Amino acid sequence: MVKVMKDGKLRLKACINIEFQTESFVEAGEHQKRLMTLLEEVQRLYPDSTLDLRELRNRGGIPGSSSAHRPPVTRTGRLRPYADVA
Repeated sequence: MVKVMKDGKLRLKACINIEFQTESFVEAGEHQKRLMTLLEEVQRLYPDSTLDLRELRNRGGIPGSSSAHRPPVTRTGRLRPYADVA
């Protein structure tokens, strides 16, 4: 994403995605500690860097639940009818 600011400078955002699987929250905590150590290294050059650690969930829902068998919702993006402008 590149955005030119009013002062003529570019504003950029860089993302690094790391996905991993764990057997427990304890193991996830160990991964988080390692990532925080890496973040400290990055913050030496880019002080505003942050870490956003999230749990990923399957899109299909929980196995055996009825939500996995529902058809996908169709969205048009239209919220309400457009008003006629005179």
